[in-house]
Amino acid sequence: MLKALLPAVIFIPAFAAQSAPTSWICQNTAAEISCGDGACEVSTDAFTPMSITVATDASVSFCAYTGCWEGRAETMTTTGTRQNWTGTDLRWSQTPDAPGVTGSLTIDTKTKVGTVLIGGFAQPVLCEGS
Repeated sequence: MLKALLPAVIFIPAFAAQSAPTSWICQNTAAEISCGDGACEVSTDAFTPMSITVATDASVSFCAYTGCWEGRAETMTTTGTRQNWTGTDLRWSQTPDAPGVTGSLTIDTKTKVGTVLIGGFAQPVLCEGS
């Protein structure tokens, strides 16, 4: 009887294992934080959450209000449970000929909490992997 159960015991963990996400979508649902000139302002109401999408193919999109900073991450790193994407030439979709900006997203893949720095925003975000 033990020999009959052994294949089932070995087979079950294969279904239980989850693969690492190939993309993440994050939003700042609790607050909007904008910083400049050595100070930050926090708004907890009357703001539109950002939508940030990053993927293992290095594509990044940081959307806020009427447009998105889009492009490719020049660096993608993983250290422990932290993943970071940084792009240094992200273009605003409404003015693609304007100079690019630097933007970064760091996610703790265990807690699914991240931080975003781009265009004067410094946001804590909640993320979902897919």
